[in-house]
Amino acid sequence: MARLRGLRRSGQAAVLVGLVLFTLVIFMALATNMGILVNDRIRMQNAVDLSAYAGAYKEAQELNDLVTYNQDILDVVKECREILTQPEQGYWDGYYCECVNQGPIPEQIIQICQEVLDQVALLFVLRAHYGLTVSPAVSAGKATLEANIANLGQKGHMFEGVNTSASRSGNYTTVGPYGGQYPTIANYVRESQTKFNYPVMLYCPCGVSCCPSGVVPSIDYYVNSWYYKDDTNPDIWIASYAKATPANRYLDIAYSSSGNDGGYFGSSSDGGQDDNITAVGIAKPFDGSVGPTAIRRIFGSEYGAGNNRESPYYTSFGLEAPEEAMFANYRARLAGKNEWNARPADWNPSSALTEVIGAEATAMFMH
Repeated sequence: MARLRGLRRSGQAAVLVGLVLFTLVIFMALATNMGILVNDRIRMQNAVDLSAYAGAYKEAQELNDLVTYNQDILDVVKECREILTQPEQGYWDGYYCECVNQGPIPEQIIQICQEVLDQVALLFVLRAHYGLTVSPAVSAGKATLEANIANLGQKGHMFEGVNTSASRSGNYTTVGPYGGQYPTIANYVRESQTKFNYPVMLYCPCGVSCCPSGVVPSIDYYVNSWYYKDDTNPDIWIASYAKATPANRYLDIAYSSSGNDGGYFGSSSDGGQDDNITAVGIAKPFDGSVGPTAIRRIFGSEYGAGNNRESPYYTSFGLEAPEEAMFANYRARLAGKNEWNARPADWNPSSALTEVIGAEATAMFMH
């Protein structure tokens, strides 16, 4: 009888041990599933961040190239001003005796300078075109994304088809030198208040003759010159988005290659919405200046003497032109959460993402 009771107790222990082992296996499977899920999520996010960074890096390169075109416009302005301010070039108006501070030859020079400036400005606009700036950035980002996430198919993109995205063609325009508009990498406005003038020796009636009455500037001529951004804090950004079902076989109790077997902790593993991992990465070029910005136009006196509205654009008799307002120093960085809505218009990351996945899901990515 004692032996029989011992057998009964050992049988009970075996049942308890079996239950404990079964529970441990369940927890181990859950822990393994969680580890695989977290690993896949990290890899997905890293790939998307790298994709956005690649696009922003390419955009930064294009923006730095645009500085050289704007610099060419500035060089034409400086050359024309040097010619107009050299009296030895014969632009002294000595044959008038009417006290008029105008000269026909300098005015012809100014007209020629404006034509040359228009031609160089057209090169800037064409170089800033979406197809030569944003499109290569999008292509670089997509190639990076697809190289790091196998079989991505249509589940990854760079927001190039989203109406509120900075990657979409046509969001930005710039007024062309002949009144046209072109889709560009950012909003650009052509400076129309660059002042040209030249020294004139006035000859005024003096008794029965004509006497020199001193050197004065001519009337002011305003010409169209370089381009500047019309936004003091332009939010040029590029975003990457990916949604994919991990290919790993999770440790589900009833795993089946056909799906409907438990998937992520009881949900379907047939590749449906519950199985997808979604990641978003946003990056932007920063720290450069293609041309003088609006803020520097307002507080231009920081860069030289003269009227705030015109300085540093107004150069007369040797004042410095605004090289210090143009920096070929664009770089790329991943954008922080506080930059999601930096642009006051609709073209910001949260608007674009909301258009793709909805406001509730977008809020999850903004933390």
